[in-house]
Amino acid sequence: MLNFVNSFIDSFQIGPEKVQIAAITYSDLVHKEFYFNEFTGKAPLKERISAIKQKLGGTETALAIDFMRTKVFKHANGMRDDVPHIVIVITDGVSREPKDTKQAAKKAKAEGLMVYAVGVGLKINKNELEAIASDPSFVFEVDNFDALNEIKEVLAIKVCVKACGERRPADIVFLVDSYKSGDSYTKKSLDFVGNLSKQFEIGQDKIRVGLVQQCLIGGFPLSQGKSTIRKENSSSHFRFCFS
Repeated sequence: MLNFVNSFIDSFQIGPEKVQIAAITYSDLVHKEFYFNEFTGKAPLKERISAIKQKLGGTETALAIDFMRTKVFKHANGMRDDVPHIVIVITDGVSREPKDTKQAAKKAKAEGLMVYAVGVGLKINKNELEAIASDPSFVFEVDNFDALNEIKEVLAIKVCVKACGERRPADIVFLVDSYKSGDSYTKKSLDFVGNLSKQFEIGQDKIRVGLVQQCLIGGFPLSQGKSTIRKENSSSHFRFCFS
């Protein structure tokens, strides 16, 4: 997954006036990996993504979505008012509390967040994915993490065209389920996110990405980083969110 995430990021121009990314990972708890204002260049952003470690535990998707809505999408963490706010949730299973997950997603969408849901493997529940996503067309399903790259371009294009237009900036958050997955799942999930990001222009005034993991430890905010990302580094273990 980590390689996917890094590859995804390569699709964008990263920067304060371009695409900004934030990420969180989650299992029993939510872990903030980094906020929108922590990186302004691709190279350091991708290095940070590659350094994400696996978190063990359950699948508390509801907590992750609430954390993303109440903590990640904040001005103090680099959120911008004049850009689309996009969330990409990646999971390989059913959430621990489906009703809470549905309610959390409802609140996020009511606040204007555009939510995409990516289900990986045979244990996912399509009805739950559709409840999480802003629209049925925002739901993606793949058989395994190796197949994430098959949808990265479609997802990247859909995100850009649907929410941002060709050049509009946006804040994107990836929520990645760390439970029952192991290092292999984590790495492949992040690979997916990375590959998908390749379709966007990342930057402070363009598309920014953030990541959250279910643990509430460490991580980095959207508005802190200020460097450049390259296509090289893309591996390791983690799960996350963009914003």
